[in-house]
Amino acid sequence: MDTAMRREAINNSMQHEQRLALEAHIVSLKKGARTERAAKTNVGGGGSGGGGTTQATGDRRMLALRDTDDSSEGGSEAAGAAGDVRRQRGRGGICKSADGGKVYGYFAKVNFNNLIFTTRIHKQLADAVTDHIIMVRIVEHIHCDENADKTFVPKVRFAVAAVLADEAIAERDFLRSVAVTFSAHHWIGRGLAMHFGELGWALEAWERLNHAQGPRLFAAGHPTEAYTPERAERQWNHLKQVFVKLQMQNGMQHAQVAGRLAHMEAAHRPTFVKKVAAWCRQQARGFPGNKAQKIDPEQAILRRFEKAMWAWNLEIAKAKRHMKLAGYRMQKRQEKLNKKRRWDGKESLEDFKRRAFGKV
Repeated sequence: MDTAMRREAINNSMQHEQRLALEAHIVSLKKGARTERAAKTNVGGGGSGGGGTTQATGDRRMLALRDTDDSSEGGSEAAGAAGDVRRQRGRGGICKSADGGKVYGYFAKVNFNNLIFTTRIHKQLADAVTDHIIMVRIVEHIHCDENADKTFVPKVRFAVAAVLADEAIAERDFLRSVAVTFSAHHWIGRGLAMHFGELGWALEAWERLNHAQGPRLFAAGHPTEAYTPERAERQWNHLKQVFVKLQMQNGMQHAQVAGRLAHMEAAHRPTFVKKVAAWCRQQARGFPGNKAQKIDPEQAILRRFEKAMWAWNLEIAKAKRHMKLAGYRMQKRQEKLNKKRRWDGKESLEDFKRRAFGKV
């Protein structure tokens, strides 16, 4: 928001008390930023013996370290029938294999392009960190492969073979499992996953599922111009067939996998019907296309400001109503108390003073 529009919005939309509160908030933010910069400067100076740097480093959380209950690790193959990938969300990095309070070891997990690589379990955390560094090198090798003739699967095979050869580690000793995931949120409200003990099987499954997802009907969680309910239904039927066949090859029973998918479809059916109806209404009004790109950013910020001010004014009005109601209740209690302390002549003055004021 430019300076003129910001000044006009503050002058026209905010009350005097709100402007004062906003000014105080900005001053506190600037003061906090100055304090933080001063603290960083002191830490950078090293202090006495460099202790400040050690303390600052120790205070930072190691974001790569994740806790993983071993109940999900040990039963991952059985859970693959349902294809539940909720346990995988946000689990990349260094993970801890544990059951309750007992820790069995540490391992590395890396998510990349619908593949989840899980390495061997180590008793020492440092060994798991080393495995994670190796996995990061593999991912970087895939990114840096500039051979345009290679598709994704050959790039992965070559990167894994090259990096592990440099480390003198066998693939079967390094990778504990490889999971293949794909999104099925439109049809069942969640993603699906399959776990494999070998990289070759996982890449074959990834290739078959990737082929079954074409043409792309969704991008960033929203339907593309190629989307129609009929195409989505055909794609889902194809994905289900591929998924069930792969799970059967992985040792699962057809009835178990198909029944689980049918149960998830039925549970998500009301939401699915609403999504399709909303898409049909959009088509009746005309496909919006890239409507978000046509919105003026200044106007969008102004509308967000107006919504925030509207919510703030509601909170102020709510607080005033509460204060007014509290004052009214206090007044009623005082009037009731005063009424009790007035002599109505129905009893003697001495009895009234004794009852109302405790005087004898």
